[in-house]
Amino acid sequence: AESSRDRNRGWSVSFVQVDRMHVAIVLPWVGGALPPHLSLTCRTMVGGLKTATLLLFFENDRMAVPEACVATTNVMLNFLGHGGVAALHAQRILTASGLKPQLTNTVQKKLELLFQLAPASLPEFKPTWGWVFGEYLSEYSHWTYTDADVVFGRLDDWLGGPGFGHYDIETWSFDGDAGRLFLRGQWTLHKNEHKMNLLWQHCRHLGEDLLDNINYKLKFYIGKSKNLSD
Repeated sequence: AESSRDRNRGWSVSFVQVDRMHVAIVLPWVGGALPPHLSLTCRTMVGGLKTATLLLFFENDRMAVPEACVATTNVMLNFLGHGGVAALHAQRILTASGLKPQLTNTVQKKLELLFQLAPASLPEFKPTWGWVFGEYLSEYSHWTYTDADVVFGRLDDWLGGPGFGHYDIETWSFDGDAGRLFLRGQWTLHKNEHKMNLLWQHCRHLGEDLLDNINYKLKFYIGKSKNLSD
Protein backbone atom coordinates (compact mmCIF):
# COMPACT_ATOMS: atom_id res chain seq x y z
CA ALA A 1 0.00 0.00 0.00
CA GLU A 2 1.09 3.58 -0.60
CA SER A 3 0.39 6.64 1.48
CA SER A 4 0.89 10.36 1.17
CA ARG A 5 3.07 10.13 4.30
CA ASP A 6 5.83 7.78 5.44
CA ARG A 7 4.38 5.48 8.08
CA ASN A 8 5.41 2.65 10.37
CA ARG A 9 3.85 -0.39 8.67
CA GLY A 10 4.07 -2.59 11.77
CA TRP A 11 0.94 -3.71 13.59
CA SER A 12 1.92 -2.22 16.95
CA VAL A 13 0.21 1.16 17.28
CA SER A 14 1.65 3.89 19.52
CA PHE A 15 -0.36 6.82 20.84
CA VAL A 16 1.25 10.25 20.90
CA GLN A 17 0.29 12.64 23.67
CA VAL A 18 -1.48 15.52 21.92
CA ASP A 19 -1.90 18.77 23.87
CA ARG A 20 -4.71 20.06 21.66
CA MET A 21 -7.64 18.60 19.81
CA HIS A 22 -6.58 17.22 16.44
CA VAL A 23 -9.27 15.11 14.80
CA ALA A 24 -8.75 12.44 12.15
CA ILE A 25 -11.84 12.23 9.92
CA VAL A 26 -11.67 8.68 8.53
CA LEU A 27 -13.25 7.94 5.15
CA PRO A 28 -12.52 4.65 3.32
CA TRP A 29 -14.05 4.13 -0.12
CA VAL A 30 -14.82 0.95 -2.06
CA GLY A 31 -16.80 0.35 -5.24
CA GLY A 32 -14.76 2.17 -7.87
CA ALA A 33 -13.17 5.59 -8.19
CA LEU A 34 -13.75 8.34 -5.67
CA PRO A 35 -16.96 10.23 -6.55
CA PRO A 36 -16.64 13.73 -8.08
CA HIS A 37 -18.90 15.24 -5.42
CA LEU A 38 -16.23 14.40 -2.82
CA SER A 39 -14.50 17.58 -4.04
CA LEU A 40 -17.08 19.56 -2.03
CA THR A 41 -16.18 17.70 1.15
CA CYS A 42 -12.46 18.21 0.55
CA ARG A 43 -12.83 21.89 -0.31
CA THR A 44 -14.66 22.62 2.95
CA MET A 45 -11.86 21.07 5.00
CA VAL A 46 -10.11 24.45 4.80
CA GLY A 47 -12.31 25.43 7.74
CA GLY A 48 -10.45 22.89 9.89
CA LEU A 49 -6.79 23.54 9.04
CA LYS A 50 -5.85 23.80 12.73
CA THR A 51 -8.00 21.05 14.21
CA ALA A 52 -8.91 18.34 11.67
CA THR A 53 -7.52 16.21 8.85
CA LEU A 54 -9.55 14.15 6.39
CA LEU A 55 -7.95 10.73 5.80
CA LEU A 56 -9.15 9.17 2.55
CA PHE A 57 -8.52 5.46 1.92
CA PHE A 58 -9.22 4.19 -1.58
CA GLU A 59 -8.35 1.32 -3.90
CA ASN A 60 -8.82 2.36 -7.52
CA ASP A 61 -7.76 4.99 -10.05
CA ARG A 62 -5.52 7.49 -8.32
CA MET A 63 -5.82 9.71 -11.40
CA ALA A 64 -9.54 10.19 -10.71
CA VAL A 65 -9.04 11.74 -7.27
CA PRO A 66 -10.85 15.10 -7.26
CA GLU A 67 -8.40 17.99 -7.62
CA ALA A 68 -9.73 19.68 -4.48
CA CYS A 69 -8.75 16.60 -2.46
CA VAL A 70 -5.21 16.75 -3.84
CA ALA A 71 -4.83 20.48 -3.29
CA THR A 72 -6.23 20.79 0.24
CA THR A 73 -3.37 20.50 2.73
CA ASN A 74 -5.36 18.80 5.49
CA VAL A 75 -6.63 16.02 3.24
CA MET A 76 -4.41 12.92 3.27
CA LEU A 77 -4.68 10.46 0.37
CA ASN A 78 -3.96 6.81 1.17
CA PHE A 79 -3.98 4.44 -1.81
CA LEU A 80 -4.39 0.86 -0.57
CA GLY A 81 -4.51 -0.94 -3.93
CA HIS A 82 -7.05 -3.47 -5.17
CA GLY A 83 -8.81 -5.15 -2.26
CA GLY A 84 -6.77 -3.14 0.23
CA VAL A 85 -9.69 -1.96 2.35
CA ALA A 86 -10.96 -5.53 2.82
CA ALA A 87 -7.44 -6.79 3.53
CA LEU A 88 -6.84 -4.21 6.25
CA HIS A 89 -10.20 -4.94 7.89
CA ALA A 90 -9.63 -8.70 7.84
CA GLN A 91 -6.08 -8.54 9.21
CA ARG A 92 -6.74 -6.04 11.96
CA ILE A 93 -10.10 -7.41 13.14
CA LEU A 94 -8.89 -10.99 13.28
CA THR A 95 -5.74 -9.93 15.13
CA ALA A 96 -7.78 -8.18 17.82
CA SER A 97 -10.45 -10.89 18.04
CA GLY A 98 -8.00 -13.71 18.64
CA LEU A 99 -9.44 -15.76 15.78
CA LYS A 100 -7.30 -18.30 13.99
CA PRO A 101 -4.74 -16.59 11.71
CA GLN A 102 -5.56 -19.24 9.09
CA LEU A 103 -8.95 -17.59 8.65
CA THR A 104 -7.45 -14.28 7.53
CA ASN A 105 -7.23 -15.20 3.85
CA THR A 106 -10.77 -16.60 3.82
CA VAL A 107 -12.25 -13.57 5.57
CA GLN A 108 -10.30 -11.20 3.36
CA LYS A 109 -11.53 -12.80 0.12
CA LYS A 110 -15.14 -12.94 1.30
CA LEU A 111 -15.03 -9.39 2.60
CA GLU A 112 -13.58 -8.18 -0.69
CA LEU A 113 -16.41 -9.91 -2.56
CA LEU A 114 -18.97 -8.39 -0.19
CA PHE A 115 -17.61 -4.88 -0.76
CA GLN A 116 -17.73 -5.46 -4.52
CA LEU A 117 -21.33 -6.69 -4.46
CA ALA A 118 -22.55 -4.17 -1.89
CA PRO A 119 -20.23 -1.21 -1.22
CA ALA A 120 -22.89 0.14 1.15
CA SER A 121 -22.03 -2.69 3.55
CA LEU A 122 -18.72 -0.98 4.44
CA PRO A 123 -20.30 1.54 6.89
CA GLU A 124 -21.36 -1.34 9.16
CA PHE A 125 -17.68 -1.53 10.12
CA LYS A 126 -17.44 2.14 11.18
CA PRO A 127 -17.08 1.25 14.91
CA THR A 128 -13.88 -0.69 14.09
CA TRP A 129 -12.11 2.07 12.18
CA GLY A 130 -10.16 3.45 15.13
CA TRP A 131 -8.53 0.03 15.31
CA VAL A 132 -8.53 -0.95 11.63
CA PHE A 133 -6.81 2.30 10.60
CA GLY A 134 -4.94 2.69 13.88
CA GLU A 135 -1.49 2.86 12.29
CA TYR A 136 -2.54 6.08 10.55
CA LEU A 137 -3.99 7.73 13.67
CA SER A 138 -1.14 7.95 16.19
CA GLU A 139 -0.72 11.73 15.90
CA TYR A 140 -4.40 12.52 16.48
CA SER A 141 -6.20 13.11 19.78
CA HIS A 142 -9.59 12.01 18.37
CA TRP A 143 -11.06 10.32 15.34
CA THR A 144 -14.46 10.14 13.71
CA TYR A 145 -16.03 8.44 10.73
CA THR A 146 -17.98 10.41 8.17
CA ASP A 147 -19.74 10.10 4.79
CA ALA A 148 -18.62 11.17 1.33
CA ASP A 149 -21.41 13.74 0.97
CA VAL A 150 -20.76 15.77 4.11
CA VAL A 151 -19.99 19.48 3.72
CA PHE A 152 -18.04 20.78 6.71
CA GLY A 153 -18.27 24.26 8.15
CA ARG A 154 -15.87 26.19 10.39
CA LEU A 155 -14.36 23.22 12.16
CA ASP A 156 -11.62 25.26 13.82
CA ASP A 157 -14.17 27.47 15.58
CA TRP A 158 -16.29 24.48 16.51
CA LEU A 159 -13.60 22.03 17.68
CA GLY A 160 -11.42 24.72 19.21
CA GLY A 161 -14.18 25.99 21.48
CA PRO A 162 -14.73 25.18 25.16
CA GLY A 163 -16.39 21.96 26.23
CA PHE A 164 -15.25 19.72 23.40
CA GLY A 165 -13.18 16.57 23.80
CA HIS A 166 -13.99 15.92 27.45
CA TYR A 167 -16.02 12.76 26.81
CA ASP A 168 -14.86 9.40 25.48
CA ILE A 169 -17.40 9.49 22.64
CA GLU A 170 -19.44 12.48 21.48
CA THR A 171 -22.16 12.68 18.85
CA TRP A 172 -24.62 15.45 18.02
CA SER A 173 -28.18 15.85 16.92
CA PHE A 174 -30.74 18.67 16.95
CA ASP A 175 -34.12 19.15 18.57
CA GLY A 176 -36.79 16.87 17.14
CA ASP A 177 -34.36 15.06 14.84
CA ALA A 178 -34.44 11.67 16.55
CA GLY A 179 -36.63 9.82 18.99
CA ARG A 180 -33.84 7.68 20.41
CA LEU A 181 -30.15 7.90 21.22
CA PHE A 182 -27.78 6.66 18.54
CA LEU A 183 -24.31 7.44 17.16
CA ARG A 184 -24.39 9.52 14.00
CA GLY A 185 -22.70 8.00 10.98
CA GLN A 186 -21.72 11.42 9.68
CA TRP A 187 -19.83 12.46 12.82
CA THR A 188 -19.15 10.62 16.08
CA LEU A 189 -16.05 11.82 17.88
CA HIS A 190 -13.97 9.16 19.68
CA LYS A 191 -10.99 9.73 21.94
CA ASN A 192 -8.05 8.04 20.27
CA GLU A 193 -7.38 5.62 23.10
CA HIS A 194 -6.80 1.88 23.03
CA LYS A 195 -9.91 0.98 25.04
CA MET A 196 -12.10 3.23 22.88
CA ASN A 197 -10.71 1.81 19.67
CA LEU A 198 -11.59 -1.72 20.79
CA LEU A 199 -15.15 -1.10 22.02
CA TRP A 200 -16.47 -2.80 18.88
CA GLN A 201 -15.32 -6.14 20.31
CA HIS A 202 -18.54 -6.15 22.35
CA CYS A 203 -20.42 -6.50 19.03
CA ARG A 204 -20.12 -10.18 18.16
CA HIS A 205 -21.07 -9.67 14.50
CA LEU A 206 -17.91 -7.56 14.09
CA GLY A 207 -15.64 -9.88 16.07
CA GLU A 208 -16.01 -13.54 16.92
CA ASP A 209 -19.02 -14.00 14.61
CA LEU A 210 -17.54 -11.95 11.77
CA LEU A 211 -17.33 -14.83 9.30
CA ASP A 212 -20.96 -15.85 9.95
CA ASN A 213 -21.98 -12.22 9.45
CA ILE A 214 -20.15 -11.98 6.12
CA ASN A 215 -21.52 -15.33 4.90
CA TYR A 216 -25.08 -14.25 5.73
CA LYS A 217 -24.70 -11.03 3.77
CA LEU A 218 -23.05 -12.76 0.81
CA LYS A 219 -25.91 -15.23 0.62
CA PHE A 220 -28.38 -12.33 0.58
CA TYR A 221 -26.59 -10.19 -2.02
CA ILE A 222 -25.64 -13.08 -4.30
CA GLY A 223 -29.26 -14.25 -4.24
CA LYS A 224 -30.43 -10.70 -4.95
CA SER A 225 -28.06 -10.45 -7.93
CA LYS A 226 -29.36 -13.73 -9.36
CA ASN A 227 -32.97 -12.58 -9.02
CA LEU A 228 -32.18 -9.35 -10.85
CA SER A 229 -30.51 -11.21 -13.70
CA ASP A 230 -33.35 -13.70 -14.19
